[in-house]
Amino acid sequence: MKAFIAVCALLTFVVVPAYAQSIPNYAGTWALDKAKSKGVREGLDIKLEIKQDTQRITLKTTYDDGAGPLSIFERAFELNGAKTKAERYGNDLTLYVEKKSDGNFVFHTEYKHPDADPFTSLETLTLSGGGKSLEYKDIRGKKQIQYFFNKRG
Repeated sequence: MKAFIAVCALLTFVVVPAYAQSIPNYAGTWALDKAKSKGVREGLDIKLEIKQDTQRITLKTTYDDGAGPLSIFERAFELNGAKTKAERYGNDLTLYVEKKSDGNFVFHTEYKHPDADPFTSLETLTLSGGGKSLEYKDIRGKKQIQYFFNKRG
């Protein structure tokens, strides 16, 4: 029994925090760099807000056409890889994080709607410039979106 408690303590206090700490710190408010980004509709501004702690990362994307927000999409991912459920525009979503062998992370959002074919969005975030620049890729089948953001403040 003591060995079991010791193993549980090891997992709780060493392994799980080490896994979470191996994820780069993406937290902050990010402004779209339109000159570098590909596929941004004319007149559209995109803001990405990321909140992160040792257990969860939340991505909040705001699309604005200058007259006010057109769409706000917020999704939370458990950093331990657990799948969570959410809903958006009638779609049932399944969210989870996958750590790749190269050390990068992929944020999965699986969409299911009763009147449409299911699909998965695979989002990757890559920091550069000492954490001041962020490359965001979203792959949905053959469609790929690539945005570049600069950290505000």
